[in-house]
Amino acid sequence: MNTKISQFLNLPCEKLTKYNKVLSYLVLLIGMMLVVRYQFRLIHLVEWGDESETIVVTKMMAAGYRLYTEVYNNHGPLVFLPGLIISSLGKYGISVYRLPIVALQIASILSVFFSPIFLNKTYRNYFTIIFGTVMVIFLSRVYGHTYLYQVMSGLFVVIVLMLYTIPSIMNIKVNRYLIVFSTFLLAC
Repeated sequence: MNTKISQFLNLPCEKLTKYNKVLSYLVLLIGMMLVVRYQFRLIHLVEWGDESETIVVTKMMAAGYRLYTEVYNNHGPLVFLPGLIISSLGKYGISVYRLPIVALQIASILSVFFSPIFLNKTYRNYFTIIFGTVMVIFLSRVYGHTYLYQVMSGLFVVIVLMLYTIPSIMNIKVNRYLIVFSTFLLAC
């Protein structure tokens, strides 16, 4: 692990005290509470046209129409699975269809937190806060909170990057179950 990336991410901190570690966990806790709170406020933000199209397709599938024969959409079938489940359970508004995206965003934040690239827990905590903040504050301006194929794919890529790709580049041993999981996410 003599690469510049690992040197940057795992800088030795001799002066790091228990106080700084506790402070980093406190900042992480407060920051994550604010990120999750803000994320749940984004559920009710104005819809976008492509998002409505995806929801209509899932409602048509729940009504018995077959994807790619009776209903055409140029996205892969995985994007419709959460919406199909929601449509099968009842008639809900757009905010309910965004819940799977919220779950994927939380999973991507957890993938950053549990990524093996951070040997220093303080840096890991701050990087997790920065990532979560950028995701909900800045990416929501480009519809990063909506039920879209691109959003779902991007979140899968973040998870794969943090748990498999970057650690592999840095020559960090990766758990074989993470390799299988990452391969599955990329295949979707």
